[in-house]
Amino acid sequence: MAVHCRNVFYPRDSFNNPLVLDLIFKQIVNDTLSEACVRITRDERQRMKALFGTLSALPADLSSD
Repeated sequence: MAVHCRNVFYPRDSFNNPLVLDLIFKQIVNDTLSEACVRITRDERQRMKALFGTLSALPADLSSD
């Protein structure tokens, strides 16, 4: 049986650790660029891609550590 967890954190959660923030950001980017991700809808994915475009946050920029 496959179990899918849509939310791993909530908008009111507070994160101050830079490592945690980096991991959350990378997960959001990965979810946005993956057409197979079930955590976000197609509409959310398109809006995030548009937001990344306006911020000039290209995948190549996001993959460097």
